[in-house]
Amino acid sequence: MNKKSGTVENKPVEVRTLLLIAAPLALLAAAAIYGHIKTAPDPTHTVGLPLVLDHLFNLLVALGMFALFFAVGRRLLSVCGFEWNSFAEEGAFSTATGAAVIALVILTAALVGLLNPYVVGAIFLVALMLCGNQLLRLIELARSAVSRDYSRPVEIAYILAFAAVVLVMVLRALTPPHAVDEAIYHLAAVKRFIESGSLAPLYDIAQGNTHMLAHMLYAPCLMLGADSAAKLLSVGFALLAALSLFAYARRFFDETTGYMAALGFFGAGMVTEVAITARIDVILASFLFLATYSLTVYLEERETRWLWLSAFLSGVAISVKLTGLSWVALLGCMYLFETLRSSKSDLFLHLRRGVLYSLILLAVISPWLIKNYVYFRDPFYPFAHGETVTDQRSQPIAYFGAAEEAKLDSYFEGAKERNPQIVQRIDQILGQAAARRPERHPLRFWGYFTNPTVYNVGEPDHTPNYLFLLCPLFLLFSRNRKLVWLAVSCVAFFIITAWAAWTARYLLPLYPPLTLLAAYTLARMTQWLKRKISFAIALPVIALLLTTGATLFMESTRLIRLYELNYINGSLSRADYLNLVFYYPALRYVNENVSGDAKVLMIGSQMGYDLQRPYVGDTTWDATPWRRLLLKGNTPEGVKDAMKAQGITHVIYAPELYIFATTTGTLSIAAHESKGPARPDYYEQLRNWTTFEDFKGKYLQQIYKDRESRYGVYVLR
Repeated sequence: MNKKSGTVENKPVEVRTLLLIAAPLALLAAAAIYGHIKTAPDPTHTVGLPLVLDHLFNLLVALGMFALFFAVGRRLLSVCGFEWNSFAEEGAFSTATGAAVIALVILTAALVGLLNPYVVGAIFLVALMLCGNQLLRLIELARSAVSRDYSRPVEIAYILAFAAVVLVMVLRALTPPHAVDEAIYHLAAVKRFIESGSLAPLYDIAQGNTHMLAHMLYAPCLMLGADSAAKLLSVGFALLAALSLFAYARRFFDETTGYMAALGFFGAGMVTEVAITARIDVILASFLFLATYSLTVYLEERETRWLWLSAFLSGVAISVKLTGLSWVALLGCMYLFETLRSSKSDLFLHLRRGVLYSLILLAVISPWLIKNYVYFRDPFYPFAHGETVTDQRSQPIAYFGAAEEAKLDSYFEGAKERNPQIVQRIDQILGQAAARRPERHPLRFWGYFTNPTVYNVGEPDHTPNYLFLLCPLFLLFSRNRKLVWLAVSCVAFFIITAWAAWTARYLLPLYPPLTLLAAYTLARMTQWLKRKISFAIALPVIALLLTTGATLFMESTRLIRLYELNYINGSLSRADYLNLVFYYPALRYVNENVSGDAKVLMIGSQMGYDLQRPYVGDTTWDATPWRRLLLKGNTPEGVKDAMKAQGITHVIYAPELYIFATTTGTLSIAAHESKGPARPDYYEQLRNWTTFEDFKGKYLQQIYKDRESRYGVYVLR
């Protein structure tokens, strides 16, 4: 039986204490709201104190949301009869559960066409009215934290180190969203949903049709004009993962292991660089680890409430990102093996529970499958059949097939006849790009440590956690079944994921369990060595300095080197800060110089979040919007007429994407499917680039080019 958390005295909170807490919070909130109101009329060019106070507004929005997540989750789990081993465990599960429930409620509103500030505001207001008294638990925690004995130097050093990590991550997350995937779809898709008031199908942002439960939590942030708060939510879930690691280690091992795991989790540039953006891989990792945690408690104590919680959190994880399905399948294997091994007489009982587990999981993820089946006749759109030829809901659903490919090839042949020099030049450029493509062996795990840049898609500093090199040694110190299962699951997940796609970021669900394995090994190794070598007690400090310390230093230097502090202190406006990002100058030109009734087609230019004009995005390497236009017109003039029929007046064009896609190569471990005899694997890029260049020369007039000549803005003649 779990022990009820005894770390905080259950004394009633006095009115005086509430006032002492509420008064400064009210003052901070008033200042933050004032700054946000002053910034709202022109958020891209505001500088000075209003901008600084607007940062505070973003921070308070994120903190307020997390406090409400905790309150909702704690109320629901209390009703379900949960008792906790520690406040860390209580806080982790309560916050994750509350966040998931609120996200599901917002999802429901979006599915029925009620995604608007009034409905979302009502959701949060009702949640606060029903569960607000649970916030007193946070006050109890604060009171306990203040009264603790902090006389141990090691504990003080740990708290300061963790505080430094949190501070740097929060500061970095306060910058405007500018990571490529944020601008392509993580926030761009949510912005579209808010504009349409529903979870509408997105024909030009394919990724916006995938499982996006975490993005439902970004919607309130964007409605409030606080998009940095969405990034801060990601930081919060990274901290939640660290708290979960501490709680897991405290329950099953010891606090020392927990402290090392929580701090060591941030020893990977992969974790910190993703966590400070609105990308959802760290959120996925948090939910998957908590699902594993709750299943482990069930296997230890056989309290079914933990099994159902694991099922719910597993469904939430898959609804965050479909790649979580692999890890959940491994949890199913662990459940079946452990339950059938330990109690064969209850075979049918365990099978029934396993079926119910699957039904709970399916119920949570089913809205996405049903939505995509209704919109696209493909529950796993766009993974199963690719994107549709259809680009309007009023059109019948159709996919690219042999007939469409033949028509595109015919257009390509016509472009080659009209401009043979262009196609020769492009073919030469792409051929050279293909020759520069690095050799990858995704299943050779050591490559992710020795040359991590090869396994990242143009993303700097996505380094692994070198503490993971200690993981194989855990077998020397323990044969604990929980650790063995974590290790086996990590190996299986790595093989499955690396086989499907070599992108290292997709391996982030491995980081919490691998960190736990590494921390456990480090703690036991230190205990064993200190009996032989006196200074071995410093081994954890050295290991954390080399990993978390190095990552903290890297993140701190980026604050200065990338002028992030200049934006945070109000001396650099949002527009001027974003102007340092390679894709933004062309968008800024359109925002500031093109009429408000313009509509933009983005070709090779994917990052449309900050574009303040309606646009048709090009968010994949296959240039689907352009291929759709080619199919609508048999000639360049026919394509021009199709563009005008859609209201397109301008084009942002960046041919460098074709080179980048060719240099990177297919993201799958399997060879790129041949497009025909004697065709290179970059044939799609060659065809799209050539046909657009052919069209551009006749019907587009350039009105802007950035300093590096990477992005151009054109007007349709």
